[in-house]
Formats: sequence, structure tokens, C-alpha cells
Amino acid sequence: MKKLSVALAALFCLGMSQSGFADTIVAVSQSPASPDATNPDAVGGYPQYLAVSWTSADAYSNVAISFESDNVQGVGGGGPTTHAGTAYLMTQIGPGTTTAQEIASTSFIEPVGAGPLQLFSGLTLNSGTYYLVLAAGQSTALSGTASWTASTVAPVLQTDSGVTLGSDYSTDPPNAFNTLAFAPSVPFFSEPLNLEFAVTGDPIAGAPEPGSWMLLLLAGMLLTGFRLMKRIQTRRN
Repeated sequence: MKKLSVALAALFCLGMSQSGFADTIVAVSQSPASPDATNPDAVGGYPQYLAVSWTSADAYSNVAISFESDNVQGVGGGGPTTHAGTAYLMTQIGPGTTTAQEIASTSFIEPVGAGPLQLFSGLTLNSGTYYLVLAAGQSTALSGTASWTASTVAPVLQTDSGVTLGSDYSTDPPNAFNTLAFAPSVPFFSEPLNLEFAVTGDPIAGAPEPGSWMLLLLAGMLLTGFRLMKRIQTRRN
């Protein structure tokens, strides 16, 4: 009986701990069947800003956001070089947007190569619509054409319950790259780019995840049976 009690306690703890694993909130990735079917979409070389969006019905903590970098080919036939840019997490983009709608921003360095590049971590996001904006300027030696992978085939989409993927956006800022403009405030237009990115985090809602509910239910049923058997034995004694 003592061993059973220990097993039930372990099962209960497992059910509770599973709700603490980071969930994929939203992620757009390349189809495994087409490993070469992507092309870099420049974030600043044309000039151009890029953005993706998603809407969540729930709040999350420990949120991390990354984009898929593709800095493997140079511009104009040259080899790839390290680039710099700025990432913004916004609740609004387009004309009229100010820093009041900014959740977070950070400068990033895009190394030579391809793969996920983390931009933000440790964020807490309430329910709502969010925009990830990338802008690469030309005001420093590292600036240039940062590359965000855009799938040319139908990508793999992952979303948590209550999360929907929004549009991709592109823009051509005026004055051949006006670095004085607040990047999220320039006019954007919706464009089906299939930009690849990932957002992960821990649900804040108090309810455990469905898998955790099953473990907790099983633990409860076993505990009830254990108590019933113990009562029957007590009466017999």
C-alpha cells in the first residue's frame, strides 16, 4: 500500500509538472518534404520592412520569439556578411503607431549562416493581437540586407489552442530608407510571404493542459480505489 501511495503521488506530480512545459504558441516552418524550397526575403536592402502577426485568446509567460535567418548568400553576387537590424514586438503597426503600442524592441546581429535566431525571451503577453516587425537599417557598418526565410511552398503551421496566425506584411519606406522613421509606423500592406518564425511560452491560465488532465484524472481514480480498499480492509479487521 505504501508503494502505491508513492506511485500515486509521483503520477500526480507528473500531471502538474506537464502544464509547466513551454508550449508552441505559434510557429511557421518549412515543409520537411521540401528542404530547399525557401528563399530569403530581405529586411532592408530594397528598402523594406517585414512583419508577421498572430492573435491569442489566452495569456502566456516566459514567451520567447525567434525568426528563421537565411544569411547564406550575398547581395549583387558577393558573399554573405554579418548584418544588423532591429526587431519590434507591437500591438499595432502602420500610420499612427507610436512607442505606446510597443511591447518590446531589441537590436540583433544576424550572423552568416541559416537557422533560428532568437530575438526576445522572458516576455509576458496578455490575450490579443501581436506583430513582430524586423527592420534592417543602413546607418552602421554592419547594416544591410538581413534575410528572413520565406517558404515558397505551403509551410508547416503549429498553433496552440485559441491562437490564430495572422497576415504577413511588407512595406517600402519613403525616402530610400528613412532611418528617422519609427519602423512599425510606416505603411504596411498584407502579402502572403510565409515568413518563418516561432513563438513559445507557458500558458498563464490556471487550468492544466489536456494531457495533464488525463494524468490527474487517472491519479484521482487510483486514489479513490486505494481509499476504498483500505476501508474494506479496516472493516474486516
